[in-house]
Amino acid sequence: MFTIPLFDNKESMEAKIGNVLTVETEYSKMKAAKLIEDIVIDSLFLQLPIEWQNLIDEIVSGNKSIKKIVENAVDAGIIKVPEDSHLVKEYRPLFEILPNLHKRGVKVYCCQDNTMHETISDLLSEILLLTIRARLGKIEPRKWRALLEEEARRELELIEKCSMYILSKAKSKNLGVDLPREILESLKAKGFLIYEITLDVPSKPLDLLKYRIKQNLIKGEEISDDEVAYYVKEHVHFTELIMRYGFDEAYRIWSKSKKG
Repeated sequence: MFTIPLFDNKESMEAKIGNVLTVETEYSKMKAAKLIEDIVIDSLFLQLPIEWQNLIDEIVSGNKSIKKIVENAVDAGIIKVPEDSHLVKEYRPLFEILPNLHKRGVKVYCCQDNTMHETISDLLSEILLLTIRARLGKIEPRKWRALLEEEARRELELIEKCSMYILSKAKSKNLGVDLPREILESLKAKGFLIYEITLDVPSKPLDLLKYRIKQNLIKGEEISDDEVAYYVKEHVHFTELIMRYGFDEAYRIWSKSKKG
């Protein structure tokens, strides 16, 4: 088994938290699942809404099929269709390993604040409308900036709340999946030893644009309308790939093209 990095000093007894960086595809989460199965950990933190904790606890128990648990969660309104459909598909490889982690004594927690999840869901329809307008040649940088700034501001506002939640659940050896960098920095300030494992580097245009907007909010780094427009045009090209190939294959093609 792969072991969480150790430190040859007095800090070796302090809590550690690793962060596995993936992209929002099933194949990326599958790589994460294979890695996590080989890591010795006490706790696993998933970037899923805390409201889904009961659903995750059911999956962990292994008493029902994942399909049945998801269907029940949809009927109960916990998982919303179509808003959460891709999220469920993306995380399925991780869901499948949870019963085995449970047998090893690993505790699994959802750590995304519910209001953050709701904010993302609420913005989806607005992003769709702006995307349609952009495909027709009407790119509106200020509207895109305002929309993604709202999401970034909400995420930044919740950093302390989310890091305190992780702190309350963490043990000695902890691992997160796609935890925001700002949360890791907050945990580091609270005494955690931090390390990252990068499996896939985000290349989705709107993710890159949101990162730039977040940097503007944190550090005052300017982002021009031309830069916003560039990322929106890239986003339009990416959505065209999605319509042709489906999300996962589109992401694979897009990432490969950007590496070249």
